[in-house]
Amino acid sequence: SGFKVDFLSENNLLSWDAPLDSDVGHYLVFRSPTPVFQDQTPIAQVAETNWIDGLDGESAWGFYYWVVAVDHSGNRSLPTAWDSTQTTGVGDALPTQIRLIAAVPNPFNPTTTISYDIPREQQVRLSVYGIDGKLVKVLVDEIRGVGSYQAIWSGKDTSGRTVASGTYVYRLETGGKSLQKTMTLIK
Repeated sequence: SGFKVDFLSENNLLSWDAPLDSDVGHYLVFRSPTPVFQDQTPIAQVAETNWIDGLDGESAWGFYYWVVAVDHSGNRSLPTAWDSTQTTGVGDALPTQIRLIAAVPNPFNPTTTISYDIPREQQVRLSVYGIDGKLVKVLVDEIRGVGSYQAIWSGKDTSGRTVASGTYVYRLETGGKSLQKTMTLIK
C-alpha cells in the first residue's frame, strides 16, 4: 500500500509502504509502457521500500509501474494496484500554464518558500527585488522541465547579507511572460 510514483524530469522515484508481514525478503519492480501487468519481467530487485528509475535518457512520463513483495520462501504478493497509486508530475497533475504561487509563510522570518508551475521545458528566472525595483537575489536561473517547483529565500541578498525588514517583490520570468507577487520580511 501507499505506492507513490514521482515523475521527475530525469528519473522516476518510486516509494511504497512495507507490508505488515515481516517475512518480506525483497521487492520486485516492474515497468511497462501500457497499464497492463501481465507476464512482465522485473527491472529491479530491491530490499528497501523505494527505488529510483534512472530511465537511461527516456521520457519520464511514458511508463506504468508495479511492485511485488517476495517473502523469504519465494512467494510473491499481488502487484500494487496502479489505479490506487499516488502520482505527481503526470496526467492532470502536469501544469498547463505558468503559475506563480503566494510565498509561504508571508509575512516571514527568516525564510519563505516560493512555488511555481512550468507547463513545458523552458528557461526560468525567479528573482527577488526590493520595493524600489533593485535586484536583491536571483533564486533560479536555469532551464526547467514541465512540473511544479519550489525555491526557498532566506532573506539574504546576492552577497549573503541579511536584508532589512520590509516588502519585497518576487518575479517569475519564463516563456516570454513575467509574473510577480509581494512578500514581507518581518524581524
